[in-house]
Formats: sequence, C-alpha cells, structure tokens
Amino acid sequence: MVERGNELTGGVVNDKLEVEPDHLDGASAKLVELADGNTQTETYLKEWLDLPSSEGGLVLRGVIDVVQDALTSLQSNYARLGRVTSESAAELSSAAQMYRTTDRGIAEALDRTYAKDGEK
Repeated sequence: MVERGNELTGGVVNDKLEVEPDHLDGASAKLVELADGNTQTETYLKEWLDLPSSEGGLVLRGVIDVVQDALTSLQSNYARLGRVTSESAAELSSAAQMYRTTDRGIAEALDRTYAKDGEK
C-alpha cells in the first residue's frame, strides 16, 4: 500500500498499487502485433511510394523528388516506431515476469519507491 499526501486537503490517501502480470503480457502481445503491422507498413510504403527517378522526365521530376523525400521520412519514422514498439513489448513482458517471480514484500517496497519517484 502506498501512502501519499493529498495536496488539496493535506490528508493521507491510501492507494494500493496492484499489477496483474497477465495484463502486462496482454499489452505486450498487442504491441508485438503492432510491431508486426509496422513491418507490413514499411513494405507497403516501398511498393507504392518508391518511384524510379529515371521516369517522368522534366515535368514530373519535382513531384518524384517530393514523393521520394516523403518516403524517406516515413521509412525513418516507421523504423523508429517499430523499434520503440518492439522494445516496449519486451519491457512489458520482462515486467510481467518480474512481478511473477519477485517476493511480495520486495514488490510492495519497490511499488512504494515507484510511487515516490512519480510524485517528484
């Protein structure tokens, strides 16, 4: 149980932080699905936006350059999104495992530490 001061009344609020490891695993699985979908998006972008620079001549050259710049930006953004999503999924899975294996007393002490850090 985490006790913290209530800023409005000055009283103590008792909050119990409870973590269900299965819920963390569920969120992790959804992030894995999202990361997999991200890979498909990268393939889609390459298929539909990667235009050959040799086509179009002078008339479409400017348009092709703009589309290629957009493709480069989108690929970079989706690559970063994929990394962040995959890493987040792994961390949630690790947290679930930690909560399953950590002694309850240690977990409660750790939860109190997290609550104190969050108040800063």
